[in-house]
Amino acid sequence: MQGSGSRRRRRILETMIEHARRFYEHGWLMATSGNVSARLEAREGMTISASGYDKGDLSVDRFMACDWRGRPFERHRSDVPSTDARLHGGLYAECEAIGAIYHVHHLEATLCSRHASRTDAIAFRDLEMIKAFGLDPADGESLVVPTVDNASDRDDLADRVLEAIDTSTPDDLPRTPGVNVREHGLYVWGRSPEEAKRHVEGLAYLFEHRWECISATGI
Repeated sequence: MQGSGSRRRRRILETMIEHARRFYEHGWLMATSGNVSARLEAREGMTISASGYDKGDLSVDRFMACDWRGRPFERHRSDVPSTDARLHGGLYAECEAIGAIYHVHHLEATLCSRHASRTDAIAFRDLEMIKAFGLDPADGESLVVPTVDNASDRDDLADRVLEAIDTSTPDDLPRTPGVNVREHGLYVWGRSPEEAKRHVEGLAYLFEHRWECISATGI
């Protein structure tokens, strides 16, 4: 008989599977790209999608339990974790509030990263969508999403993402809900898979809006 921990883990996996399917249908996780993960409660580790699988057709057995360095707890498996496991693990280790991380290849975010080549971040303001992140545009608040250069070495990329965010209060989320990697994609997080999904969708809208503005006006 399954224990409560096993049932909870399965519910989380099923939730992430559904979210990955939706992202795939939006065109944000094509051709086996991207990855999704959640923090494990029982020990210092995470469950993350295994490498090489179609994200529109994930199943519970296509996830792997790993430590923060991306080393599988299940040594007997022939699958390997996502190549971004080190990056996910670093975020979980630095910020205890992060409960789930989604990496999507969003087209407009990638295009905006090209346009932002001379800046370190993109600020979104005066848009109702920033309310999805607990901000109020009527109060002049803005959402700032860092842009970092891509790196072929995944450890280097993990270090760049961690350097771009404020993890000084590990019991709370970083001020930004995600980081845009130039010519690559978004890494987005939340306290739960549901919150991470909302942040992915909110950022998708904001980057699509920004790219439409850039296309129309050049700014």
